Amino acid sequence: MTPVLARMIAGPDSMCLTLTLEGDADRWVQYMADSVNAAYFGEEPPSDDLLYSLGPAVITSFEAANHLTVTLAARDPESIAAWIYDYFQKVLECGDAFVLDVVVEDLG
Repeated sequence: MTPVLARMIAGPDSMCLTLTLEGDADRWVQYMADSVNAAYFGEEPPSDDLLYSLGPAVITSFEAANHLTVTLAARDPESIAAWIYDYFQKVLECGDAFVLDVVVEDLG
C-alpha cells in the first residue's frame, strides 16, 4: 500500500485510493488528499482513545452506521498506510491477516 500512497501524494489531489476487504464490499476505506473516508458501523463517533490509537486525525464527517471521514495529520505514505491498516484491524474488525482489493482513480 505504501508505494501506491507515495505515487498518489506526488500526483494531483484528485487521485482517490479505494481499498475494499476482499469478499466484503461493506468494509472499505478511501484515501484522497490527506482525508480518509471509511465505512463505519457504530452508532456513536469513535472515541478519542480509539482515534489516538490510530494516529492524529480530526473527524470532519460522521454518519451513524454508515461512514466516518477524517483529516489525517500524517503526510508520509508509511504513516498513512499504518493508519489505514490499523483502521481495518481495529474499527472494521478484519483481524491480522486480510486481503484488500485496490482501485486508484483520478476523480478530477
